[in-house]
Amino acid sequence: TSIKVRFRTFGSCGLLFYSSEYEPDRQGDRLEISIVDHHVKLSYDLGGGSVTVSSLTPITLGAWHSLHVQRYRGDGMLQLDDHDPVTGQAEGSISSLNLGNYSYIGGVPNREGRVTRGLEGCVKDLKFGLQPVSLV
Repeated sequence: TSIKVRFRTFGSCGLLFYSSEYEPDRQGDRLEISIVDHHVKLSYDLGGGSVTVSSLTPITLGAWHSLHVQRYRGDGMLQLDDHDPVTGQAEGSISSLNLGNYSYIGGVPNREGRVTRGLEGCVKDLKFGLQPVSLV
């Protein structure tokens, strides 16, 4: 899994991307990229427990940022702008991420317990792997 995106936000918290195996209110594999207290956070669950990594450098409100997120087997990597990447690793032997038809950009309906505010800002230049995604 590789995601590249450019974004800017005017709020210190919000959701950039969310995808899950099932509907957002149900347990299952999931991948989430959010902004929490001015830091970008990658969280994923392969079925054996959640992994979370956060950018070491805070975002600047109103400025454009580039983000690269990768996940291979249990390993996850988040790189904000030109800063050093931050990595994490899932425990256990499960290595596949099973995502269904539930993917959201900028906010998720009917969610409880995680990021409760959608993104107050802009997203552009979104790519999944090598494939550009049209946002219009």
